[in-house]
Amino acid sequence: MTWFVEHNIRVLPWIPNPPDMNIIEHVWKHLDNRVHTMRHLPSNTNTEELWAALKEEWEAIDGDFIRHLYESMPRRVAAMRKAKGSYVKY
Repeated sequence: MTWFVEHNIRVLPWIPNPPDMNIIEHVWKHLDNRVHTMRHLPSNTNTEELWAALKEEWEAIDGDFIRHLYESMPRRVAAMRKAKGSYVKY
């Protein structure tokens, strides 16, 4: 940040990692839903079983799901700008 100030570059006040703007957060939620809800894994599932389920579901993610997330970014940015940087539900 100091470098920008020293070089007279104006930056927007923006939290470093807004979760509502981070596409991967939606992917993690999708994986969590697929692994725990769709597979009905018991709470005592061991690490190896959980890891195997996660890898399988990761490979099964539909490309259209990811494409939709990327295509939603302009709307996400517009919503955040309208909210003046505050949380937006996405």
